Amino acid sequence: FVHGTRGGCLLKNGALQCWGPPGYTNIQGALPFAAGANARVVIASGVTDVASRGKYGICAVVNGTVRCWGNADGVNGLQDLDAVILPSTDNVQVSLGYFTFCATTTTNDVRCHITIAGTPGNRVIRNWPLVEVLATDWLYSICGLKAGGIIECLPSGFNPPNPVPTVKLTGVTQAESSAYYNLGVEHTCGLVGRDLKCFG
Repeated sequence: FVHGTRGGCLLKNGALQCWGPPGYTNIQGALPFAAGANARVVIASGVTDVASRGKYGICAVVNGTVRCWGNADGVNGLQDLDAVILPSTDNVQVSLGYFTFCATTTTNDVRCHITIAGTPGNRVIRNWPLVEVLATDWLYSICGLKAGGIIECLPSGFNPPNPVPTVKLTGVTQAESSAYYNLGVEHTCGLVGRDLKCFG
């Protein structure tokens, strides 16, 4: 289950059901609203992961590809489009930020769609095996949770072109990132024992 300020989506048995304004529910191939229902099935099968970031849209892994739609307000280069942004079929888990979204892959690479200086494009971080990618991106930085409870982060702006991740937290059992564009704030937090540790 994911939600934003304008709607939400529920993933169940490979089907994705969404509710909210047209940008959330009027995507290609969506089934009609059932009588009396407030939600509709927008993708009937093949969905393995879904992510949302506030009001800025939804991305889902569908048969290994990453498809995004929603009220994107021009971020991520989506502009309310419904499109397959990462067409390769080896994507596993997706995380959506403000200027970026990223997906883990079956080949231990992390594939990202990032908008820098108003220009969208795709980038690949090779051989970064993650349990979960955490997209935070006021400054275009990306963090990830590795096996063994380690959170690593890439430097801002993917600069240099082949960045080396740095360890930020260890002993993490659960992690989450958030980005608030209007405040210029991004945080990544990890649950370590009974403590919640955050940085950003």
